[in-house]
Amino acid sequence: VKGEKWRIGDTINAGIGQGALLATPLQLALATAQLVHPKQKKLAPNLVKGNTYIDEESLNIKPVHLALVKQGLDDTVNSPQGMAY
Repeated sequence: VKGEKWRIGDTINAGIGQGALLATPLQLALATAQLVHPKQKKLAPNLVKGNTYIDEESLNIKPVHLALVKQGLDDTVNSPQGMAY
């Protein structure tokens, strides 16, 4: 659209709601939640106290895809190349 070459950094920025895609952390959290709850028409944010466990079998996501998402989330904070390392 801008007539510029897409770079890997553009993909990374878009993935965290920066760059060409402008989104708040809450919008990204809701979008991610919608991926794991595809049967619900629209999710709304809620404030909770403590942690809530979601059974992975109820996510309706192929295990191989869920493993990729988990690996990406883990790499984000634990890999020297991760954005939040």
